Amino acid sequence: MSSINHRAIALAMAVLGAGPGISHAADCNWTVKGRLKVEHRLSELKTAYGTSPLENIEVKVSAKEQVPVIGWGTWNGWPTVRTRSDGSFTVTNTKNCDQRRFKVEVQFTDDDLEVRHEHATSSVDKVKWYTIIDESSGEHAAGTTDYGDRIFRASGANDLNNDEAWSHADIWFLYKKAIAKAASYGSAYAFTGQVKVKYPHNSAVAGDQVEASYSNPTTKVIYIFRSNDGSEDHFSVDTLLHEMGHRWAYDHTSGEICLTETLLLNGNTHGLVDDHCVAFHEGWAEFFANEMERALIGGTKVLPFSRPELNDNGGSVSPALTSTSLVQRHDDGWLSVLHTLTTPALFIYKFGTPGDTTPKPKIEALPVYGVACPSPNVSFKDVMSVFNAGGQYPDKLSRSETTIDAFIDRAAARLASLSVENAETIKKLVNPASLVQPLDELCR
Repeated sequence: MSSINHRAIALAMAVLGAGPGISHAADCNWTVKGRLKVEHRLSELKTAYGTSPLENIEVKVSAKEQVPVIGWGTWNGWPTVRTRSDGSFTVTNTKNCDQRRFKVEVQFTDDDLEVRHEHATSSVDKVKWYTIIDESSGEHAAGTTDYGDRIFRASGANDLNNDEAWSHADIWFLYKKAIAKAASYGSAYAFTGQVKVKYPHNSAVAGDQVEASYSNPTTKVIYIFRSNDGSEDHFSVDTLLHEMGHRWAYDHTSGEICLTETLLLNGNTHGLVDDHCVAFHEGWAEFFANEMERALIGGTKVLPFSRPELNDNGGSVSPALTSTSLVQRHDDGWLSVLHTLTTPALFIYKFGTPGDTTPKPKIEALPVYGVACPSPNVSFKDVMSVFNAGGQYPDKLSRSETTIDAFIDRAAARLASLSVENAETIKKLVNPASLVQPLDELCR
């Protein structure tokens, strides 16, 4: 007698859909669609945009169907797609006509940007798949299943209200806009390679009391800090764009290793430092944050510090910056220099006098009537151009050019909007010991 178990074979064939009397329906066309959006949690984005579509997010649809005897089978992945500019996605497939349940996952990565999860440093997979739909009941017939708007927000289902995923959606929106804005100025202004950012980040080595957000000059990865207990969280538009400013500078300068050197020696790269290169990079990063936020979201132009403020006469800049050499060794000093260079109608402002003991935190506009004097007309894009090679400068901005004199001279040589005479005026105005006012120099 044969030892073959005909009952077992019949059951196996039934499971596979190949047994006698078991046949799958003819193939059907399936479509799964929806729109992916974020209800912004960053206050500036929430005010400016409210809820926004998420473009070029990778979307993965998985489906499962009922299997005889067993019940619902395992998830089978379908081809991935990317969201369009309006956040919409459409996944199509041709499968048998049995009813199905769906799971939809998304991840924040493409050729330009990669948003890494909390444990990415110790993980092979740097970017997570976040689940936005995971059906455990009901079923869909063949044809089109439209899930409508799926929004990252506090009331979202599955990972749509996951703190990390929701934050990543905001980072994606902000960084993609910034990447596009830089690229819109021309290829010479664009980021080089993929921008990589990790949030939240908390080092296993450094204690929370000394840790901060940073952009690694060697790996070019951006790390946005959040303490273990959540009491300190750097998730903000300013910090995100500040660290992105560092990342942009790494593509357009040489010698940025100065940041690593100072961090290892002093444990900090802010405030008054010995190396002007460090102060320049920190000042530039904050200037980039100010100007990129204004370009993307709007707002008024940030003005330079007044001289008394730089002198620390009751102001917020500390320690006292009483000379040009000190200004170029302080990130707030460089921030003030770069905003002086780009302030429109500079002739109407008063920078104050060094001995004033009641300083205003920023320069003040004078009541100038019926006067219109030629002033520098340097834009954010123009300042970015100073970093690039061109004319008598065949290379990108070097470490030795991160002094006030060298940078302003390079700006005058590279920019049609800045004459040599006006460049010399800028040097006088940013000197906290000077008495020169813009009206004196520009309206002669």
